[in-house]
Amino acid sequence: PPDGLGETVWTRLTQIDEIVRQCRFHGRGLLDGQSGVVGIGVGLDVIRGGPNTRSSPAEGYPVAIDVLPSRAYLLGGVALDEDWVRAEEELFLAEGEHFVRYRIGPGETVSSLLNGLREQARAAGLDVQIGLTAQRRLVVRHNQYGSQHKFKGCSFRTPLLSKRPGKVEWSRRGQDIQGTLAGEPAFGIGRLLVG
Repeated sequence: PPDGLGETVWTRLTQIDEIVRQCRFHGRGLLDGQSGVVGIGVGLDVIRGGPNTRSSPAEGYPVAIDVLPSRAYLLGGVALDEDWVRAEEELFLAEGEHFVRYRIGPGETVSSLLNGLREQARAAGLDVQIGLTAQRRLVVRHNQYGSQHKFKGCSFRTPLLSKRPGKVEWSRRGQDIQGTLAGEPAFGIGRLLVG
């Protein structure tokens, strides 16, 4: 061993070096940096690379985003106030096999409706956010981005959630990200740009 390096440390380093040399998959080193993928960028993460992923130049590859991702949503037809709340009987939301039938109780307010609907949606396993727009319209948004996530909903007596009372409406589709990586078209899955 080199001077100043203990025998035990030298032995361990030699063992680690041997493990690195032997750890291979289809002839490709797994622990020697041959298969690593590192991504650095402002607001950008490289999730994974395949066996043919090449190292990028030091400045990276250019990434162009043409369409930002969005989430599926349902938007109520009227501004929410206590009169509309009192006129409604029940709100329905469903995502896959998870659903909520929120019964509006006597003395219900806008605030208690929002809090109660949020709580029941969370307890039922719906992956949605519930709130008001700047115009005070009820809005339900899926928490996940992209075109593959959807849900449906209905207000039974008023247009609080569905534009036509009593008619179940599907959410408006979310949008997948769209863009290019290194000038080549890439496809989007939610917020993930793949190329």
